[in-house]
Amino acid sequence: MRILIIFLLIGMFSELCFGQIKESKDQEIIKKAKFISVYKIDRNAINCFDKKNITLIVRNSISTCFRLKKKLGPLLAKRVAAIFLNKHSFENKDQNCFTTDFGMILFDDRKRVIGNITMSLVCNNLSFNNSVPLKLTNKAKNKLLEIIR
Repeated sequence: MRILIIFLLIGMFSELCFGQIKESKDQEIIKKAKFISVYKIDRNAINCFDKKNITLIVRNSISTCFRLKKKLGPLLAKRVAAIFLNKHSFENKDQNCFTTDFGMILFDDRKRVIGNITMSLVCNNLSFNNSVPLKLTNKAKNKLLEIIR
């Protein structure tokens, strides 16, 4: 009986823990984002062809594997934040899959960098400030693609 209760508690806890960006400080950063620069991976760039998980920021600079694709103003930044903060945008994650396709730099109202996100369209994953990847639902991924493409 005790084992059954433990499994139930673990199941309920994991249900609460997977989902939206979990850390409250990370959620606050997302809420403060007023501008977003969207970067697309350039597989033809030197040393980028065969790499899978490429971080957007390397030694306080944009990785040479990324090219600026688009800049989002406050309205679109707010839409992106709403997707990231919605618990229904995420599902159970697959730790074994991450191939970087896009990156985003988040800016506050003074245009200071406050965070970065890398996304894998193939795996439906995203990583906020190089943390453990979260798995996006197809619906959330499609909403993001409408904005960033």
